[in-house]
This record gives sequence, structure tokens and C-alpha cells, in this order.
Amino acid sequence: MTDMNQSAGDVRLEQLYLTNFKGESLDISNFAVETTLRESMYSSCLFGECVIVDAVNILTKAPIIGRDTITIKWRTPSLEDLPENVIHKTFVVYAVTDRKLNNDREQYFVLKFMSIEGMTDNVTSLAQKFSGGTDSLASSIFQTYVSKGRVIGTDKGTSGQSELVQFDTPHNTNNFEFISNYWTPFKCLHYLAENSIGNEFKMPNVLFFETNKTFYFTSVTSLVQAQKKVNLLYDEYSYISNLDEGNDNISNRRNGKYSYSSPFISRKMNTVETIDYPVHFDTLKNQDSGYYGNVTYSYDYVNKDIYNIVFDYTDSHADRASQNKNVLPESFQTFKHITEQTPIVTEAITNPYAKINFKAGASGLFSDNDAFDIKQVAAVAFRDTSLAELDAVKYEIVVPGKTDIEVGKLIRFNYPNIGDKGNNPTYDDLFDDQISGIYIVTGILHTVDVTGHKMLLEIVRDSYGDK
Repeated sequence: MTDMNQSAGDVRLEQLYLTNFKGESLDISNFAVETTLRESMYSSCLFGECVIVDAVNILTKAPIIGRDTITIKWRTPSLEDLPENVIHKTFVVYAVTDRKLNNDREQYFVLKFMSIEGMTDNVTSLAQKFSGGTDSLASSIFQTYVSKGRVIGTDKGTSGQSELVQFDTPHNTNNFEFISNYWTPFKCLHYLAENSIGNEFKMPNVLFFETNKTFYFTSVTSLVQAQKKVNLLYDEYSYISNLDEGNDNISNRRNGKYSYSSPFISRKMNTVETIDYPVHFDTLKNQDSGYYGNVTYSYDYVNKDIYNIVFDYTDSHADRASQNKNVLPESFQTFKHITEQTPIVTEAITNPYAKINFKAGASGLFSDNDAFDIKQVAAVAFRDTSLAELDAVKYEIVVPGKTDIEVGKLIRFNYPNIGDKGNNPTYDDLFDDQISGIYIVTGILHTVDVTGHKMLLEIVRDSYGDK
């Protein structure tokens, strides 16, 4: 059953129970003061904390000894109880910290938990050779060594299975080989991500990460373009004062060519409470990170090939290419972005030699396959830039929580237009044309307490415009 009359940030705590090493389950919803859950495109799995107020000594009586799990199910009341609308998963309790006595009748402590997949990964070592396409290898490693049941019920039965979602397959890197030297499965998957090039989209910004719904092994570019191709955004958030709960003027909120996957609930659900924009720009950081460009040296120890390639991502590309034959033909316009306007200032002070990379290679070392070539070397240069690009235009916003969200979703963020807006400003006059637009959610901190559900969203874009 759904509730369409909810207030901003309302959440139903449908399950919060602890299961000890004996298989005994205890409902701890009345003991939990605050529960947080962190998901990020830069994290292999989910982490969280639960602050407990304990007046019955559950630490000893449960007992909690380090072989325990915690199961969470949160649902936004207006959303149907479907897997895509809820946050529902079992986690491993890996630590109990910050234990404090309030008096001899009450204590506080923090349960720290993580995905079961992450806990088992930490003690799994792989020592073997892998050959094939990077996407098929990722799928095989995940299914064999990572995938677990998502929810452990109070009857000890499991339901659901963690899955790996991929886009833009089969990968262009379809002839890859490596030896895992007692690496964990997660390390193997991150190594494959670092060396993967997609099929349609050549920007090698592939990441392996978990959301509150599933695992992903995909390039950020293909994740963005898959949503843009069907003109679908998750939701729209605006920072503007004096909004009420009324449903009038909904069309002013959701206009343009995009549709939205999350249903409209109320205007306050789409209101940004706070904005943090720590860095407007940082030229030194962009120079050092390789965002503006970089140089990659490489040596193939089998074929004795030497590579020296220069990558320029700025408007100086044409001039540098005319003066140096080692400059790659690719530039900002070569790759797909959220929009088409580069955030890099015209005639920026740049030099690709400010960031130098080295990549060793060995073609045919493990077999007759020639699994190392210029594409792998160029991908090092592109990846440097593409990951730095995801750190150049970034905001953190606090909004009311909803349980149908996950990292990787696209949103529209309307940033306030600073200054005088006239006597009768239109809705569009309220927002900055350059900064407002489509962003990808790269991180979410969910916080659920007695006041409801809030989210701290880390949102990023690789270009400007397209309000």
C-alpha cells in the first residue's frame, strides 16, 4: 500500500533486525537512533552505521560477537513495495565502536556494517590466469566469487541474488589477459575496469561499484548516455525559497524533453535544503591531475615497441597536433558528454607534460594472443582525463530522502541565479543558465532517524549548459 499524502522525507522502516551467530533474530528498530548508508561510484560495496541506545544490554544478551548480520528495509510511503522502489538488503556487522555508558541502566554504541560481498571478498584470494573480453571476464569473476543472496530472512532463508549490470558491451578490449597474483575478486574487477574500453563509447572511465539496488561494471559515459538516449532523468531538484507543499505549477518543475522515472510527490520533495560547492575551479589541480592533458610512455617487453603519446583535451589541441606528430587526434569533441559545452576555459595555461604516465606491456607473454597494443596505451591517457573530469564540476546537495534512487542516476539540478531578477521574474529567471542542468549522482549518504530520511547527494557533470 502507498501513501500519497506523505511529507518530505517520510520513510517507512519496514525491517531493521539483527541476526546473531546462532541464527536468532532481534528487532532493533526501537533501539536505533540513527542509521546511515553510504553508496558511491568509487566504492566496491555499501557501508553504513547504526547508532544504538541500549537499555537491555543486547550486546551481551543477543549476543553481538562479530558473526552477526543486520537487515534493513526502507520504503518511501508513496512508492509501491517493489524491489526497484525500496532499499532492502542484509549486511555484515564488522565492528562495534564508540560504546559509552549514559548511566548504569543505559548505554550507547555504534554498529558498523558493510555488504556481505565486501566482507567475503576481503578473505578471498585468486591466483590464476584470466583471458578474454574485459566485460565477460568481469561477469565471470563476479558470478563465481562475488554474488551472494541479498536478503537473509528471519527464517535463515535467502532471497534475491546480487547481480552485475553492464552497458556498452561487448567491450572493445576483447582480447585481454592477466594473472591474478593472490588478488581479491574486487581487485581483479577494478583492474579490469582500469583496462576496459567500451564498444560504442571509447572514453575508458569504467568503474566497478555497488548501489543500494545492484552492482555495476560500466563506463560512466555509457551509463549517462543510456539514460539520455531514452530521455529519462530520475528527478529534478531546485534551490529556491518559499515553496509550499501544493501541487500547483508542477509543469514549471518538469519541463523540456526529458521524462522522469521517480513519481512526483510534492514540491518540497524536490527542494534543496543546502548546497555545498567547495571549489569553483582549481587550475593547479586540473594541471596536475591530467584533466587538461597528459603524456604516456609505454614499453612492450616482448615486441620491444616503444610508445610516446601526447593527449591534449583543451582548445590548444589543434596547435599542438600540428607541431607534434605524437599528439593523439582525440580531443574534448571526440567523446560523448552530458552536454557539449566544455568547462575548460579558453586558452587555459596547460602543458600535457605536467602529468606523465608509464604503462608496461608484454604482448603474447602468456599465449600467442597479442593482448597489448596502442589502444591500451591511449586508454591510460584518456582514463586520467576522464576521471579528473568527474572531479572538476561537483556539488553536494541535501534533499529529502527517497528509496527509489541509486548512484548513477541522472538528475536535473537548478542552481540559483545570483543577483537582481526584476519585479516579475519567471521561473526560469531564478536559475543560473550555465550551472543549472543535468548531473549524474556519484554518491549518496542516506540518513534515517526519528525526523525522517535525508540524502546528501554528490552530483557531478563533465560539461556546462543544457538547462
